[in-house]
Amino acid sequence: MILLEGRSEETKTWEKVPNTKIFRGDERAILEKFWELVARKAAGGLPRLVTFNGRGYDGPVLTIRSAQLAVKPSRNLLPNRYSVAEHCDLMEVLTFMGATRDRYSLEYWCRRFDIESPKGSIDGSQVARVYRAGRIDDIGEYCLRDVRATAQLYSRIAPTMLPLFQGGA
Repeated sequence: MILLEGRSEETKTWEKVPNTKIFRGDERAILEKFWELVARKAAGGLPRLVTFNGRGYDGPVLTIRSAQLAVKPSRNLLPNRYSVAEHCDLMEVLTFMGATRDRYSLEYWCRRFDIESPKGSIDGSQVARVYRAGRIDDIGEYCLRDVRATAQLYSRIAPTMLPLFQGGA
C-alpha cells in the first residue's frame, strides 16, 4: 500500500501501478494510517520493518513529524541498533552496523545483487522540485520503486547475511 497526499479517500486500488493499493489524505491522516499499518501484529509480535537508511532518515523524520502534528507513534522505529529483529535497516546490515566506512546507495547495492534499479524519471534530489510542481503521483511511483527494490534486496540477503546479526535468525 502506498500513502500519498491528496483528497481524502478510502483505501482503493491504484490504477497507475498494478497490484498496488493507495490511501490519500493530508499529512496528519497519512501519518495516522502509517502508524496503524506498522502496529499490526504478526505471529509472535510486531512484524519486522525493513528499510534502507530507515534508521538514519525515515524513522527519525516520521517520529518527529508525528510529534509535531500530535500523532502518537504506535511503535519505536529505532529499537536496538545492533538487532535486526524489529527493524532491519539494510544500509546498516551492508555496512556491518557501521563497521565499514563505505556507505553506498540502494541503487549501488541493487546493481551488485542484479536487482533492477529503482531509479526512474526522478531521484531523491528532485523530490522537492517535483512536489512543488504538484506531481505527487510521480513521487509515489518513485517511492514504490524504492520499496520494491528494498524488498528484493532483503530477500537476497535474508538467508545469507541476516543470520550473522542479532535477531536475524
